[in-house]
Amino acid sequence: MEKKLTIQKARVTSKGNLEATYVDPEGNIINMKGSDPVHIDMKLVLRRLVPYMADITEQRDMEQYHWGEPYDSQFNDDLVGKMNVTGVTAKGSADGREVILIGNRVLGINKVMGIITPPVGTSLDSESYERCEDLRDLVEEFFYEVVLYITEKKFGVRQTEIEFNEEGDPFDETEDAEPIAEE
Repeated sequence: MEKKLTIQKARVTSKGNLEATYVDPEGNIINMKGSDPVHIDMKLVLRRLVPYMADITEQRDMEQYHWGEPYDSQFNDDLVGKMNVTGVTAKGSADGREVILIGNRVLGINKVMGIITPPVGTSLDSESYERCEDLRDLVEEFFYEVVLYITEKKFGVRQTEIEFNEEGDPFDETEDAEPIAEE
């Protein structure tokens, strides 16, 4: 039987890298700071957690949020577009975890306010949050992406610049190349 990593907490830094604390199959607690950018899939899962953070912290925008529409519909995106979830902390077993969402919100005065939700139970027996099943599924999806980052090296694309010499076109100096004949 294959043992897996147990993610305790994970967050995406302002530089787009991953920091995580997890328990490996041997029971060691490991703090990891990644140097590679996270994959877009991980960013998308965090984006889908935004309405839950807004709802749990009772942001006034959530009074008009349409849970039946896709999270990225124009109406819903306008409501929670200035919020970000940057990390998740989980305590307990996978079927009865309490999770804490960490993020921020850009205020109207262009200041950033940090947001930390209170611990929310995600088990079906939990009466603390009405959308606990959906929240649990998204947290598990985020932790799955974290495991892929750690074990499978599922990183984002690092964008770099290519510097060209000012001497001219580097392809003009090909002496050995034969032109490709068109048919």
